[in-house]
Amino acid sequence: MTEAKWKSCTDDPQAMLNFLHASGMLSERKARLFKVACCRRIRHLLTREDVRSCREAIEVQERFADGQAAEAELSRAHNRVNADTADAAALAHPGGAAPTPCAAPTSPCPTRSKR
Repeated sequence: MTEAKWKSCTDDPQAMLNFLHASGMLSERKARLFKVACCRRIRHLLTREDVRSCREAIEVQERFADGQAAEAELSRAHNRVNADTADAAALAHPGGAAPTPCAAPTSPCPTRSKR
């Protein structure tokens, strides 16, 4: 991909991530930190008590990417988010299909390369 092509797709983050992944330049750590950065951009929207666990999970994700949190802590944070979102969805959609909780914490992208 040329610099011009890269700059032309800045409004399409998925195309940028696909390129980085295909070229081998997207490590698991970089993908996880990209995910954290995206979440931080909308963190101000996570204000209800039932999404506090989401804000905490963002912090754990970042620490995990930097080797400062164990996989068990990441899993616990993910489980709290799933429990909280399931509870909130049940209240918002009684008797109906609830939205799917967040994605698995240990698979930010198809690549498994380390840092």
